[in-house]
Amino acid sequence: MKWSRKWEEFDFNEVDARIREGKEPGITQEEYIEYLQWLRVTHPDESLKLSIYAILVEQYGFSEEEAAYWASRPEKIEECINKYFNSL
Repeated sequence: MKWSRKWEEFDFNEVDARIREGKEPGITQEEYIEYLQWLRVTHPDESLKLSIYAILVEQYGFSEEEAAYWASRPEKIEECINKYFNSL
């Protein structure tokens, strides 16, 4: 697949900083979606961590620190899920 940018060189820290300052992020929604697709194809483990983080913050109200902790440990989440289902 051909990408519109060289995503491996893109600095998302700058985007994050702009958003935190209340400014426009500097990329479009379409570009962000393309980035997520690129990440899924080229770095599936990082894509999984980002997905876990977003779900925990946006859907379950975790703090950014808590979500970062759990997102960096997907094996622990899997372990908890397995323990839960094995106990049924």
